[in-house]
Parts: sequence; C-alpha cells; structure tokens
Amino acid sequence: MTGNVKAIDDLNDAEIAAFIKNYERLGKTEGGVWPLSELHREQSRRVSSKFSPREMIDAILRLCRESDDRRVSYVAIWNAFEPETPWQAYHSQKQVTNGLYKVGAYCLDHGMPMLSVLVVPATTRVLTDEAVSNIWEFAKKRGAAVGDNAASYAENEALRALHMIEGRD
Repeated sequence: MTGNVKAIDDLNDAEIAAFIKNYERLGKTEGGVWPLSELHREQSRRVSSKFSPREMIDAILRLCRESDDRRVSYVAIWNAFEPETPWQAYHSQKQVTNGLYKVGAYCLDHGMPMLSVLVVPATTRVLTDEAVSNIWEFAKKRGAAVGDNAASYAENEALRALHMIEGRD
C-alpha cells in the first residue's frame, strides 16, 4: 500500500473492531480503506484457536470421508486433535467453534466450499436451522455470494464440499 495507509494485517484487533463499529454506525459496507466484509474476514482469521485452519480442514475432510453420512461431529473433531482430553462441553465446543471461524475465512480466501456445513451435532447428524442461519450470515458478512436463502446456501455448500471430499471438485 502507499502513503500512510497500513495493510489490513498490520492493524491491531482494536483498530479492526473500531473500523467495523464505524461502518455499522453509519449503516455502510464500503467507503473506507477496506470494505466491511474484508474487515470481518480479517477478524475471523485472528480468532484464538488451538487448531490451525489447514489442520482442521484436513481433519474435517478425512473424518467426513470415513463417515457413512459424510458428516463430522464437533466431538469427533475435538477427539482428532485432543484424543487424551475428554470433551468438556463449553471449553471444547468453544475451541472447535473458534477453529471453524478460522476455517470459514480460509475457505472464503481460497474459493473452497464452506466446510462448516458438514460439522453437525453428534446426536442428530443434521445442521440445526440456527446453524444454517449462522453459517449463511457468517459468509454473507465476509463478502461471499450467498443468495437470499440460508437453507439453499447451506445445501449448495454441502454439495460442493461433498464433491471435494469425493475428489470431484
């Protein structure tokens, strides 16, 4: 970049949060140095997680390939990384969820399907309506072309992800 403008990755977390808050206060998505979607994406890249996005992606793909329904549970992801540490509802869920924020940003950055659509509760093996809405909103805020129907977006992303798992991308 030229002049006195920092690169987005040179901003600290407080600066990014201030830019986002200013956009939201003004009801805008563009007009500053970086669009709101890129600020949200950068914020997702920085979420604290003990799991790297690439390692989580590899685990999600492997575990889905091994699964009869081509889905993976939060607990299975936890166990793939922490086999000696029992699942602790809040702590473990938070670590996996934070990792999925980073995975989401990575998927958007690299034109990959939103792999979080394959991560389901162990008991139902199906995304909840709330999860579908959250994934859609996450992608929308970060500049993805999501359409106006969360369920359709999640379904399309699941198809793309399944093609990737089966080597048909």
